Amino acid sequence: MTASLAFLLLAGLLAGLCKAFDFGLTTRCVSIPKELGMCQDISYTEMRLPNLMGHTTIPEVVSKTAEWHKLLQTGCHPYAQMFLCSLFAPVCLDTRRDDMCLDNLSKEFQYIYKELPKPTCQGCPLIEETFLYRRVLDAFCDNDIAVKVQLAKRKFASGHPEYVTEGPVEFIKQGLLLPYDTRNLIEQWLRINDNCAHRMIRHSRSMVYILTGNIQHGKVVLTRVFHWQKKDSQLTLATRKWRHHKC
Repeated sequence: MTASLAFLLLAGLLAGLCKAFDFGLTTRCVSIPKELGMCQDISYTEMRLPNLMGHTTIPEVVSKTAEWHKLLQTGCHPYAQMFLCSLFAPVCLDTRRDDMCLDNLSKEFQYIYKELPKPTCQGCPLIEETFLYRRVLDAFCDNDIAVKVQLAKRKFASGHPEYVTEGPVEFIKQGLLLPYDTRNLIEQWLRINDNCAHRMIRHSRSMVYILTGNIQHGKVVLTRVFHWQKKDSQLTLATRKWRHHKC
């Protein structure tokens, strides 16, 4: 189940719970506490208690929202933060009026989601088999993204090859890539640039690569491909040094 689908299912469940909440309860307005980190960057600073989930104290609200932080970090939906905050830290109004809608997403936030990276047809990236770790570090510095991934070639009965990822994608430099969508993005790139994929992936057995690239106007453009050979000390050294490397 994708994070996006999970969010929609949870949204429906939570909305059902809200319908059961008694709006006739006496409410009070309180400042949104710093401990409620996910609701610090929204369009209001005061919330009502009890909230729409029936929580009556700030400690209860803070503890109940902790489990939702991982969902928000996936970037599963542009409205996820506002939706959850409207439930756990609803805007404070004197009475329940009809104008309880929250402000639209900021222009900057809308831009980020409008420009989620997508693969594009491009010239083939430089494929490197031998190199020194400093060259790899330079590639990390010069590009927006760097990922470690296993790639393999499968053949259909017709003889036409298909290029796929195997196992998880390891982020070295994440940039604007989303954890739950990056495997799909890489496979789309391989399909769009199948001539490049043919040059990169010569064997049917899976092999490890480091891909570096840039995001230009919402498009992912790969610039270098480093083939991770077995017992390759240079790539191993580069990924270790990157944690403390200053470009």
